[in-house]
Amino acid sequence: MQEFYFNVFASIMYKNIFFIYTACLATILAEVIHPLQPWSVKKINGEWKFAKHTHTLPFIKGINHVQNLLGECEEYDKECIKANLLKTKYNNNKTLASLAALADFRRWGFNGAGYNAPPEHMQALPFFAACFTLMNSTGGPNPWRSAANQVFFPDPWDIAASSMIEDKVKAKCRASQTYNNNLLGYLWSDFPGYDIKKMQARFGKDFVTSLRLLPLKAPGRLVYTAYLEQKYKSIDVLCKAYELHTSQCLNSSWDTLDLAGRLNARNVNIPKMMEDDYGFLPSIVDQLYSRLYNATKSCDSHALIFGDTLVQDWAPLELILPVAAKYLDGISIQPSGGTVGSGDGPSRGGTWNQTYWNELRGLILKIKDMPVIIADNGFSFPHEPYKLFEWYEYASQQAAGAAYRSWVSEASKTSYILAMNKCQYIDRAVEQPQLGLKSGFITFNGTEHRTFVDLVTQANMEIP
Repeated sequence: MQEFYFNVFASIMYKNIFFIYTACLATILAEVIHPLQPWSVKKINGEWKFAKHTHTLPFIKGINHVQNLLGECEEYDKECIKANLLKTKYNNNKTLASLAALADFRRWGFNGAGYNAPPEHMQALPFFAACFTLMNSTGGPNPWRSAANQVFFPDPWDIAASSMIEDKVKAKCRASQTYNNNLLGYLWSDFPGYDIKKMQARFGKDFVTSLRLLPLKAPGRLVYTAYLEQKYKSIDVLCKAYELHTSQCLNSSWDTLDLAGRLNARNVNIPKMMEDDYGFLPSIVDQLYSRLYNATKSCDSHALIFGDTLVQDWAPLELILPVAAKYLDGISIQPSGGTVGSGDGPSRGGTWNQTYWNELRGLILKIKDMPVIIADNGFSFPHEPYKLFEWYEYASQQAAGAAYRSWVSEASKTSYILAMNKCQYIDRAVEQPQLGLKSGFITFNGTEHRTFVDLVTQANMEIP
């Protein structure tokens, strides 16, 4: 009998030990393996989080554009050229400069590397990969980065133009794969000028008009014409709606219709044409997003995608978000749309605007519950001899630091904003097209903007 009980006891203990062993082994393996798994976004207890296995990230605070420290100075940036910080302080050693910047990040309370970070930062901190898909060396549909003669709009239905866009995504994907453990997601185009009226007012150009100006048989032009034909059925009805009562319009066919060329019809003069252009705009965005989504997933099948970094002043979100919801895991927002000296955007006035964010959240929820990242946000302050600044100019470093505290504190308290990246590590002059300054944390010669840095550090340390 004793032997019987001993055998039963031994069997139970064996099973328990085996269970404990396998459970521990599974935990150990999971902890070893899960760093190799991609990050996802999950809603946990009503709050959106970056998640991986059992691990979630706190609110991410990053800094963008560290590459400005590591690259060549622009020819118009006289202070950068004079200081030549990379050479004078780091002997042109980019690794040494990157590691010094990384130490600053950590000392100032930042836990993210922003977007397009150097390798040393991607290895150490969570980061985003920005592809700048619609830009090339001469310009693109970006009202911030392009002068009027540099603004252009690729035909998203044209294979050659689309291949250029897709190749940028794939190149960025390949460059980021080594650091996939820390990759939070992909950003496509930066600040695309989708809003037709706004782009026409500043540049006399827009995405739909660009298709009208293509050759008759160009892929995008054909899709646009088919859109009009489906809506109006006959040329006569179209000409009447557009108040083009000439024989040139009435005698056209759908194959020969040349609104922007021979008929010189412009949407700024024809309300019905403007209405139709906004109606067609989602088709352009859908075609772009479809190609970019497939290109991203073909390289990184588990990638999180936050898509274009949208500025509400320049992108009609009520038209774009329904398209974005089909392809994206979250929405990337830049809260100010101003070029140098303009002060445009919902951050005009300098403080966190709760009404704006409530309205944005409500608009997103009408379509699909998705998280948001603030991909880029700037806080400028006086710096002689500059009179113009990219981003909103605060009265002092003290005021800029207080504004940063307001932004990072309020954003981190929401249930849906996952991250905020501060624009600019080091001061740099910009020409867009006027000469101005992008305020960083350190000056051209490497000295900290002490008041601003101290206030930002204090604010970051208060965020859980």
